[in-house]
Amino acid sequence: MVEKSSAIREKERCANCQRLLGLIETPYVWKEAVVCAKCYGYLSAEYATNQPPIENFAARGHHRKYRLPRLYAGLVGGGIVVIAVSVFVLRPAHKRLQILDQSLSPVPRVPRQSKNPSANLTGSISGTVWLTRDNGSSDKQLGLVIQLIKPTCHGAGVRTSLETAASDWDDIAKGNLAEATKIRADFPSAAGDSGKSYEDEANDDRKKAVEAREAAKKTDVNAEIDLASALSLIEEYSPPGAAEYAWLLELDGILQEARTGADGTYAFDRIPPGSYYVHTEVYSRHLNAEWYVPVVVQANVISKVDLYNQNAASIHDSRP
Repeated sequence: MVEKSSAIREKERCANCQRLLGLIETPYVWKEAVVCAKCYGYLSAEYATNQPPIENFAARGHHRKYRLPRLYAGLVGGGIVVIAVSVFVLRPAHKRLQILDQSLSPVPRVPRQSKNPSANLTGSISGTVWLTRDNGSSDKQLGLVIQLIKPTCHGAGVRTSLETAASDWDDIAKGNLAEATKIRADFPSAAGDSGKSYEDEANDDRKKAVEAREAAKKTDVNAEIDLASALSLIEEYSPPGAAEYAWLLELDGILQEARTGADGTYAFDRIPPGSYYVHTEVYSRHLNAEWYVPVVVQANVISKVDLYNQNAASIHDSRP
């Protein structure tokens, strides 16, 4: 127990170091002996360190009761003497030393985390777009909009593409009938019916238009259809080289877009792993081409997807 008094007293000596205490210096009591503040702190720490280990009550299912400081105030001899009695036994001294040692031990280094954790779980796509002429020369396609699209498409887009194919067959039939009429008018005395072959082709074109419309009616506009299956279906019912795929990209089909540079290259970054298609199209007076190339993206891998003549979904090149 610590006793302090701020009153002026006669000179006393420290029972431990024998130093003469000052007149207004506060004496401390250690086991009924008067000591100075320095010796009191030293003796208190030494006593606490040499105490035997305290039994672990928590391990036995008991809870240790801790006493918190209390402040008492009273009037003594006409003056006010405040005595603070602090018995704050939260941990034994040897436990406090163990905690201190642990706090000074080296802390294991934690690897630096990315500001965007999902960026470490994505992949990339890069490639070049070029077309080869009949003479063997190749042209890099610059300024093309390249689209990264999901592997499924809406049934509504498939139906619209099939209906467009039916309209294309109707236009071709009208053209063949017009050609038959023109031949008959230009060669009225020609042996046989020179326009009949065009009429037969027109009849076949009309049948194909009917088939395309029937396929369109059977397509569920609310369904999610595999893109490869949709491409095959539209190719089957469309005129050669005239398949219309643009309707497949409506709504949320496009995930990213990029544009080819002067060297014909493009790139997509931060793509979650999975299956996708790379799409683009070229339309000009002498060149029509469209691509739907499948690609599987893996985390931390750059997938190479080049677009050229051989992997085009449709191509018509009449360039000189």
